[in-house]
Amino acid sequence: MKKIITPEFVKSLEWRGLEMFCCYVFQFMGKWDVEPAQGSTDNGIDLTLYKKETGTAVAAVQCKAYSRKRIDVTLLRQLLGSMTAAGIKRGIFITTTSYTKSALEFAENNKIKAFTAETMCDICAQMLKPSFQKEIINRLTTEKMTTPTCVECGIKMVLRTARKGKNIGSKFWGCPNYPSCSNTLYFKEK
Repeated sequence: MKKIITPEFVKSLEWRGLEMFCCYVFQFMGKWDVEPAQGSTDNGIDLTLYKKETGTAVAAVQCKAYSRKRIDVTLLRQLLGSMTAAGIKRGIFITTTSYTKSALEFAENNKIKAFTAETMCDICAQMLKPSFQKEIINRLTTEKMTTPTCVECGIKMVLRTARKGKNIGSKFWGCPNYPSCSNTLYFKEK
């Protein structure tokens, strides 16, 4: 199959965009029914994969759209705890960054697959028709999934410029509900 979805595209997605990307990939694979978590409180599981024939939960999926730090064992332990609480034996952790050695060892020893943006692109190229890959890109682009979503309010953030303080003149993502919501995110220049 042809690789249409690139790691750069996946890495450009904000946290909710990465979750939706993974949801679409698993849906288009056709092996599972996929249930996204509702709201910002996901109890450590962003997506649950269910066996189509029986409706049995087969995997808990956690997605982390990070650009600056590697995934350490702490986040994988949290996923394992969420899997245990939900009675799900397998996990998939997907990130736009990389993993520490201890995180990869922990994943391997606890039935958790540790995927990166590159891994997901390879899966798309191997498992999805080009038309499905194009549909995923189209959906995520149309839904503006490269603009961050406020984790508290669930609405798209706006790009702002600091007018005072030590970061004067630098850009950042801010919640449009400021001052009632003061969530901000780092803005990465391209």
